[in-house]
Amino acid sequence: MKNLTYFTFFFLTLLACSENDMSSDFETDTSIVGFMNLSVGHYWVYEWYEITPNGEESYYGIRDSVYIKSDTLIEGHRMFVEAGTFLNQNQYSLIFDSANSVYHYPSRELKFTLDETKEVTTFFGPKDDPLAVGNFALTSDQVIVEVPAGTFECLSFGGLIDPLKEDYEHGSRVNTVSYAEMTGLVRKKCQFYQSPNDIEMRLIKHGKNL
Repeated sequence: MKNLTYFTFFFLTLLACSENDMSSDFETDTSIVGFMNLSVGHYWVYEWYEITPNGEESYYGIRDSVYIKSDTLIEGHRMFVEAGTFLNQNQYSLIFDSANSVYHYPSRELKFTLDETKEVTTFFGPKDDPLAVGNFALTSDQVIVEVPAGTFECLSFGGLIDPLKEDYEHGSRVNTVSYAEMTGLVRKKCQFYQSPNDIEMRLIKHGKNL
């Protein structure tokens, strides 16, 4: 098992954005709900892999699962209750759709968007001394993503993470999340700050508990 403290401090993930990047009102958009397959009872199972700069990869020894536990009304808007594990740690969050995007509640951090005009800048690390800055947007074309669950045509939201420390030795990094229509999250590509390797969360299976 990998040291999860290492994850806690150096894992760069694509979730943060400014509140100014979303609509101030809850604008229900069923198209992205269907695209991400957000329905009560749906589940996804993932495995993590580590990839070296030379392309050598190995199973990371972690399997996670996520499911839509229920839905509820908050502020008159439908929220989905998402539960499961992430890096073997329990997670629980509320997510909602607004203006062709899905956000976490109440933080309003971006989860995914179908809006090609949306660009997000995110700083990683301590607020007073960030380690890196990321600039993210939706890819204009679908990409083919192969994972253990199959081959999918996906839209990806991501971009480069650029280091802000002069002595950082690993250069800019690519960080993306890839979603397939009526499937949901297929692959998440990210990195540790202090490692040259990439890590990927890949879809193993998905379905719906009746």
